[in-house]
Amino acid sequence: MNAEMKKLEERRKKTSITNMYFNRFLLIRYTTALFLFFNLYWFVFLLFSQPLLALVPLLLFIGSAIVAIEQVKLYRNHSEQLPYAKEFYILQGIVNSVMIVLVYTPMYDRFFPFLTNTSETKNILTITLLLGVLISLIVLRKLHKIRLGQDKHLKLVKAYEKTVS
Repeated sequence: MNAEMKKLEERRKKTSITNMYFNRFLLIRYTTALFLFFNLYWFVFLLFSQPLLALVPLLLFIGSAIVAIEQVKLYRNHSEQLPYAKEFYILQGIVNSVMIVLVYTPMYDRFFPFLTNTSETKNILTITLLLGVLISLIVLRKLHKIRLGQDKHLKLVKAYEKTVS
């Protein structure tokens, strides 16, 4: 019975450590989900009025789906390298930046035909797009710190590993 309890305790510790490594990417998982749904909705709304331009949010949606899959694989494989995430967040930031400029051009009606063309709507959209750029930059910084092993969460994981071993 005692050996069985030891085995159970070891499994629990190992699972805790695995979860802690996986949770290093919690911010990235949530922001990826956020962008995935924003890009999906933008694609669906744009598809019926501007099918060719709908390729922009479609490509972003596919990119965020790839990043989501990349993240799921992290549960079993502790890795600091997330090449798809890095590329996606760079692309998302660039697209958001370009869209901020396009909001104040005649292209607004082509990329956002489902929104009214008022200054209030444009201001809200600009703020939303700026938030997207800011979030992309924050995630890219976090990815960089993780890649270098300088993230705060890694220090907590390492400290926990020392206490349980």
